[in-house]
Amino acid sequence: METRQIVKIGLGAAFLWYGILRGARALMVGVRDFSFRGVNVSEGTVSLNLNLLIKNPLLVGLKLKGVTGDVYAQGQKVGYINTTIDYYLSGGHTHVVPVVVNLNVAGLGQAAILNIQSGDIRTLTITFAGKIYVGSHNIGVPVDITLNYEDLVQ
Repeated sequence: METRQIVKIGLGAAFLWYGILRGARALMVGVRDFSFRGVNVSEGTVSLNLNLLIKNPLLVGLKLKGVTGDVYAQGQKVGYINTTIDYYLSGGHTHVVPVVVNLNVAGLGQAAILNIQSGDIRTLTITFAGKIYVGSHNIGVPVDITLNYEDLVQ
């Protein structure tokens, strides 16, 4: 094989890899629903099952490796997500991926008091700020999801 062909193949592979890396950032993440999982009284935590809705707009699939981040209510940190996953996000499809959310009861109480003091409980906001990790190199894709009162009571 001639040197020019090797360089062209190498450049083509590099552009393909760059496209996948850039495309991974195009993943769309939202919340489908959540449900109560349990309470740990000794640790003062509540666990929820959160179903993330992840759309992969790429033509190629990506391997989802994990989800990490913090959960905030009324701007106060009240919990976290730290889940390792082995899930294939096929290209051009939307997937529902379950993760566990651990919430601190004391932090939730404080956030509830702040919400009540605002004078309008409809100002309640819950935010997840974190990353989903995809691919064999664990590419971190930033995720920022905010749910308001209407989203939570539907």
